[in-house]
Amino acid sequence: MKEIKEKELFWIYYNNFFYGEDFKVDEFGWHKNEPNYTYTDLRTNNIIQFVNNGTCYFIIEDDDKKETFTLHKGDAIIIKSGIKHTCISDKDDTCGRYWLSCSGTEINSIMKQVANMENYAIVRNIDTKKLAKNFSILKANMRNDLIAGNNIISTAYLLFNLIAETNISKFRKINNEKDKENGKIFIDSVVKYIDNHIKENITVKNLVDYFGYERTYFYKLFKKHSGVSIQQYITRRRIGIARTLIAETDKSFREIAEEVGYTNYSSFYKMFCLITNSSPEEYKNLYGKNKTN
Repeated sequence: MKEIKEKELFWIYYNNFFYGEDFKVDEFGWHKNEPNYTYTDLRTNNIIQFVNNGTCYFIIEDDDKKETFTLHKGDAIIIKSGIKHTCISDKDDTCGRYWLSCSGTEINSIMKQVANMENYAIVRNIDTKKLAKNFSILKANMRNDLIAGNNIISTAYLLFNLIAETNISKFRKINNEKDKENGKIFIDSVVKYIDNHIKENITVKNLVDYFGYERTYFYKLFKKHSGVSIQQYITRRRIGIARTLIAETDKSFREIAEEVGYTNYSSFYKMFCLITNSSPEEYKNLYGKNKTN
């Protein structure tokens, strides 16, 4: 029987904080499946099942079609909402299984981009060390608060990046030398640059000049690895930092707007309301340590 590195037999987190709008992590967990363990599920959200050790089988029932897939260590199956599936662990082998379930208006687009899927997809040969590291980060943030919510969302994106880079390395023929860069390294570098210049007027020209890419290629590469456009990411990152500052500090809303790169407070206010469905004042009242600003 293969060794399972996770010490616990089972752990799970449910997002009762309801954090996330366009992209929400509803649940994640770990289960050590004993031989012949079986369960059947039909979800209203999307789920990714990762096999970190051992072997298990997934039976997918899609309309009148039924398919069985064998998953080994480093394999994953992505299953869209409304698809009935059954998981069966090998009769002679213990199986270690992580899972992540997500919902939101953008989740189908993200899944299709990272795995080129319609209703379900198989991903092979994922780096299990990176997989375990990301789930250890998720496990460390099993709290219902703003900071944990931000950490969970960002780590979930890293898991999608891991799937994307696995697919790219396996299925895409590399012709350009820069394409050989690891997807996660690329995203981390861009994100680090954005964070370091968040107060400034960050333009795509700044980014392509700094990283040495052709403009169109940069757009495609970033969206392929992240699931969102560079403009969407910068805007969400600005508002995400603003949310934390509003909740955790006593700075005025105008100061916070300037700290995240908005010289025009009206533009900040409109974008904050659009993304969070609340004004800065309402957000402060809901999540701030102090009730007034």
